[in-house]
Amino acid sequence: MPRCPRCGTPLPKDENLRFCPNCGTRIKFRPVGMNLVMKDLSAGVFGALISVMIFILSPPEVNLYFLPSFASAIFVIYIYKVQEIKDALIVAFTVYLFANGILGGLVLGTFAMAGEPYNTHWIPQIHDVILYSFEPVSAFIAGYVGLRISPARVEERAPIAATEREERLGGVVYAS
Repeated sequence: MPRCPRCGTPLPKDENLRFCPNCGTRIKFRPVGMNLVMKDLSAGVFGALISVMIFILSPPEVNLYFLPSFASAIFVIYIYKVQEIKDALIVAFTVYLFANGILGGLVLGTFAMAGEPYNTHWIPQIHDVILYSFEPVSAFIAGYVGLRISPARVEERAPIAATEREERLGGVVYAS
């Protein structure tokens, strides 16, 4: 059961509840279910597309390893103003997962359309192995860095109602 962050009063599970019935503190319920999941996934797919664009627009002789996914994960976490480490990691891993899937599909699709066998005579060096192995760890780092530089969401404040005093004729009436 949710509680008021100020006074600790148990709150009813009402999605339309805006204020604590006991102390009047503004209550913000976090969206649950599909809305939150879809927000994280859409942010991750957007970041994956940015990562693929960075990779495609880079010169072919430069191997960027994990840097496009790292930069786009931080950028998307910053743009979407993610506030929790769990959500930041979901976005970062979604960026990495979809970016690698899209790039793999593009590379293999290019070979398939050209009718060429996927056979390269490239022998990886030790730095290639280390940098490609560092990619999952860099997703954690991207999530953490993106969360730390993400701007705080501005809380909506309830308008302060001015009390109006009405001057009327008469005095205090006492009942006996």
